[in-house]
Amino acid sequence: MIPLTMRLRVRKNGRKVVGLWFPIILALIPVILLLAALFPLVLVAALLASLGGQGGMVLRSYALVFTVLFMLSGLRIEVADPMNEVAIILQ
Repeated sequence: MIPLTMRLRVRKNGRKVVGLWFPIILALIPVILLLAALFPLVLVAALLASLGGQGGMVLRSYALVFTVLFMLSGLRIEVADPMNEVAIILQ
């Protein structure tokens, strides 16, 4: 599933300093529409590249972009030291 929101949490000295929610689905919708619009060009590029034996790689790399977007859901990035903590959570 595509992540819909990103939560940013910053703590300093154990106290919550910043807690923000970002609706990243609003940024991903244009990206997905752009990828869909460019798909015919990717097919032409794959056809031309298949003459040199690289056509399959072009199509696999295009599919890889969608796979990475869908696998981001649930990603947690946490960085901490003894005084501070920053967490980025994709949901």
